[in-house]
Amino acid sequence: MTVSEPNTLHAPPAAPPQPVPPDTGKGRVLVVDDDETNRDLLSRRLIRAGYTVELADSGPAALARIAGGGLDLVLLDVQMPGMSGLEALAELRLTQPSAQLAVIMATAKAQSEDVVEALDLGADDYVTKPIDLPVLLARMRTQLARLSAERRVRDREEQFALAVRGANDGLWDWKVRSGDVYFSPRWKEMLGYADEELENRMDAWYERMHPDDRPRVWQELHAHLRGDTTHFESEHRLMTRSGHYLWVRSRAAAVRNALGEPERVAGSLTDITSTKAADPLTRLANR
Repeated sequence: MTVSEPNTLHAPPAAPPQPVPPDTGKGRVLVVDDDETNRDLLSRRLIRAGYTVELADSGPAALARIAGGGLDLVLLDVQMPGMSGLEALAELRLTQPSAQLAVIMATAKAQSEDVVEALDLGADDYVTKPIDLPVLLARMRTQLARLSAERRVRDREEQFALAVRGANDGLWDWKVRSGDVYFSPRWKEMLGYADEELENRMDAWYERMHPDDRPRVWQELHAHLRGDTTHFESEHRLMTRSGHYLWVRSRAAAVRNALGEPERVAGSLTDITSTKAADPLTRLANR
């Protein structure tokens, strides 16, 4: 991997490489190159730019370090003896998807076939040799920003999933135009079904709804679809697998397009049977 920078990057290093600094928060980068001079030179430049840098001199060494976790980005040379950079890329993508680890390949300008193969194997970007440092830094910033955004989304999804599990609620998601619907395993479990035993279709909900509740619930749902209400909320009864009725509270909100038309409705289902059983006005209706 050859690095190019005006007046300085072609000279041999004047001093031993700097030790890897503590994590700066800008990103932890693994530089993989079989050429020690290029490795050390690029390391110093990246450290100077504020990155935490680790080094590997071969594909197997890189894979061993990647398996240890904690990296944000790998700068991987294509041409290395033994295991090539492309082979190392194919191996690491078996366990490290792009959403978890960014990979930028370094390839010769004349070898466009390497670029195509690298992208097909899961590389996020590439730079050509000799490496233009400002271009490399710009591409690193782009990939690390993408990675950070994807991690934030994943963290929010995990937090939401934990909150839902803690609340013991079921989830549902209805795509209004296509009619596709998703009921979470917990939604089905509340009615006594395993995930595969109850189809993901709106009729599965409607058919199990108490006949006395259906007109009101559908009226409330369609009022929300028209935009008459800010959200949908309804208390009604659903028949369980055993034939008994469960009191539930369904809450949801519509996602609308630029014209205000509903594209999808997503929400939760809460078991409120114990609350209703304690209410003298409703406990007789649980049959």
